[in-house]
Amino acid sequence: MKRYILGIILFLSILLLSGCGKEIVCTKSETADGKTSTVEVKAKFNGSDKLTSASITYDFGDQTSAEQICNLFKESDKYKDMKIDCSGSKIVFKDAIKLLSDEASESAKERTREEVIKSAEEDGYTCK
Repeated sequence: MKRYILGIILFLSILLLSGCGKEIVCTKSETADGKTSTVEVKAKFNGSDKLTSASITYDFGDQTSAEQICNLFKESDKYKDMKIDCSGSKIVFKDAIKLLSDEASESAKERTREEVIKSAEEDGYTCK
């Protein structure tokens, strides 16, 4: 019994420490016009390692910039079907799976955890 419990603990430890969880978080900071903004992408995956949901949070550091950019997002046809939450200096895309797909992909939901991480890291994000 003791070996069984130790085996389970070892397995769970490896699973947690290796980053094989069901959610990844990728972040990136950018500076433009002397202002730094951060982007955080959270992606969740199901048991078969397929993307099930994603959110993207932009933090512009100041409310004025965020409001202006939020209005541009809301007026754009590309984002019309997305739920966009603008609050303070942040803009959050609640269901951002469409933003995580590329032109070659038929459906972002078909992307695996590794594909999402690879794509994000190629774009300069750090993923955990």
